[in-house]
Amino acid sequence: MDHHILSNDLFTVEVRALGAALNRVVAHTDDGDVDLVLGHAEDAARAEGEFYLGELVGPTANRIEGGRFTLDGTDHAMAVNDRGNTLHGGPNGFSTKTWDITEATDDRVTLALEWSDAPGGLPGVLTTTVTYTLDGAELTHVITVTTTEVTLASPCSHPYVNLAGSGTILDQVLTVRAGRVLFTDETGIPTGDPQDVSGTPFDLRGGVRLGDAMAADHPQVRAVDGLDHAFVLDAPGLDGEPVAELADPASGRSLAIWTDQPSLQVFTGAGLQRCTAGLHRPYPDHAGVALETQQFPNAANRPDYPSIRLEPGQSYTSTTRWRLSL
Repeated sequence: MDHHILSNDLFTVEVRALGAALNRVVAHTDDGDVDLVLGHAEDAARAEGEFYLGELVGPTANRIEGGRFTLDGTDHAMAVNDRGNTLHGGPNGFSTKTWDITEATDDRVTLALEWSDAPGGLPGVLTTTVTYTLDGAELTHVITVTTTEVTLASPCSHPYVNLAGSGTILDQVLTVRAGRVLFTDETGIPTGDPQDVSGTPFDLRGGVRLGDAMAADHPQVRAVDGLDHAFVLDAPGLDGEPVAELADPASGRSLAIWTDQPSLQVFTGAGLQRCTAGLHRPYPDHAGVALETQQFPNAANRPDYPSIRLEPGQSYTSTTRWRLSL
């Protein structure tokens, strides 16, 4: 089975086995059906793509500097695939694999993958499951990883959202409850400690039109034609205030996000015009904003960041919940 559909009166959700990808979230509105996330029309396009549209990336999300890290005194080297770094698990990562669909109902699907790093850069055999659950206007995913050897694990889901259903996300308003952000070097690796967002275009705590944030005259913004940064969340958790909210003033649609992960990578989609095989059309630049709930980038080499070490007998688990309003 290459995909599964979740559905209710409000939404239809398509999950693909290739990359365990959240490929479609279709809202059933009074004005017709609206695609709220970016996806691929065919798996062949996904296999050739470079933007991870909705895929579950890992075993280590984001970047590992030089693909190298030391674990219990032993040096390891993973394959690199982004400016000399390992991005989202590298060229052989979770997103490149066809997962097994092990449970499937109208409102729930579970996919599983047994993975090992063929060149041997990352130790162990990792068994990973992801469960997507649709409950009314809420869409939740839970990722669990176990290992046969001491290793690193920090996968995440990589959805791009456009609440308008077409065009760009420039007029949509993003709120992120984060007082700090990780600035990066020219290859996307954090340069040091988290920085205070006060007085910068990265202060999204009060809600900011994305086009305004992306047009700001700031070296970190200019370097990536927008945002591509990990925001350190003030109060991650699955209760209380959401860690982030996206709103489309024109349609009135909104998305609230809760997560138990410590950071939210916000990528405003520079270069998406190269993704010529979108669901219904070639996508323009900034056709969606990626909202990736995850561990810190390059945590493999930063003992001062939350650890992504995983040992046999332990489980890595992450949960993220979306609530959509139409």
